[in-house]
Amino acid sequence: MQDKTINNALVALYHAGEGLDHVEALMALRCIPKPAPKRPAQFRRRLLRQVVLGELQRGAKTCPQITDVAHVMRPDLTRKQANQRVYMVLCRLSKQGRVVQDFGPDGWLWRVKRQFQA
Repeated sequence: MQDKTINNALVALYHAGEGLDHVEALMALRCIPKPAPKRPAQFRRRLLRQVVLGELQRGAKTCPQITDVAHVMRPDLTRKQANQRVYMVLCRLSKQGRVVQDFGPDGWLWRVKRQFQA
């Protein structure tokens, strides 16, 4: 077997999480650095969009205010990751014409477009 194949197999075993003590020892002997942790899991399909729209139905809010709610739902995400995901949802909803971005007393405010309000 090639060294590259053995190294890739050890990294795969490390990610699988089985026998970590032995796998880490073999990786140390072969001078293989520990791989970076995998990305956190995604939100369930459309859940974040529902949360964002629900918050905006209550009134105009800034992106960080909506991020606080998303971060409480998924504490395994960093605040920056939660903010990025919320902002991307807001951008998609803006392109669809469901939300608009307005200036307000607190800076940028997002609100539901009038025709979509209940």
